[in-house]
Amino acid sequence: MLLLQAAAHPCVAALHLLAILLCAALVFGCLAAAVLVVSTRRKLAAVAAIPTFDDEDHHFIWGNIQWFISQDVHRRFAKKAQELGPVYRIRMAVNVMVVVNDAAEAARICMRGDSFMDKATVAYNGLNLAATGPITTNLITCHTDDQWKLLRKAVSLCFSSSNVKAALPVIQSISAKIFDQIEAAGPKQAYDIIDLARRVTAEAIGRWGFKTTFGADDLSQPNTLGSMMDDILNAVHRLWGNPFWAFKLLTSAEARVHRANTLRYDSFMYNVTRELLARPLDALPSDCIAGALLRATQLSGKPLPFHQLKSNVSVMLAAAMLSLHA
Repeated sequence: MLLLQAAAHPCVAALHLLAILLCAALVFGCLAAAVLVVSTRRKLAAVAAIPTFDDEDHHFIWGNIQWFISQDVHRRFAKKAQELGPVYRIRMAVNVMVVVNDAAEAARICMRGDSFMDKATVAYNGLNLAATGPITTNLITCHTDDQWKLLRKAVSLCFSSSNVKAALPVIQSISAKIFDQIEAAGPKQAYDIIDLARRVTAEAIGRWGFKTTFGADDLSQPNTLGSMMDDILNAVHRLWGNPFWAFKLLTSAEARVHRANTLRYDSFMYNVTRELLARPLDALPSDCIAGALLRATQLSGKPLPFHQLKSNVSVMLAAAMLSLHA
């Protein structure tokens, strides 16, 4: 039956495969970052033997900044890992950093002890700048300090094996609804498989992690979250990740488009966070991302202030989207 329908519309087979891949990605992608950038402060001698780029890939002043803020930086990370191995050095002006593309090496580096390396937070600062209002760090951008430990503890239940497995029927349900719409439209209707992937991803994260719906499973409506996610990632890489972003805003029309897209995404996150705060806390269990963040506290024991909660909601939604969509 599935083969016949796939012959009638090629998007159908791809969509079923996509549902399987998303489930696998949720299990593995959400539990560990694909790329970790760590600081080499006070460890320069220890990392001197780690391979780095050829001279022609370095700018003698800026190092690898232009490479790092490129739109396809994720592909460049993967390509360099094939060339240099899973651990290699980059330089952002005067800051030397180590990129780790191997889960086992990342686990060893993140263990406290002589080999411990903290995150190179400067590499993640673009994510902080992409949030308007008071500048604040979040689970991804902050140092691994006591506040980070509190946030990590709060969200850790979300990624237990039993909770991750609970995402499977959610993904299947969303895929089935989209499948039905494709079948009803008939073989003459064309669909973009990348857009379908974004839709399944956005709706799965909304239902599973935030106990809400973003309406992405309705093919008659635009996929607002999916398109905004592309725009904000471009803004982070092309504008906010550039140390000269303030100058670019004055001189580049493209940079001002990125800022406008940033404001649009931040406004969306503002509304999402407000909606979460308006819901009864018992409607959001502690093992979903939204419920975990609402229960997270500052070191003082007080709830996270709104701008910090919004920052964490924004970055966790983006990270979950990227983990599944990758």
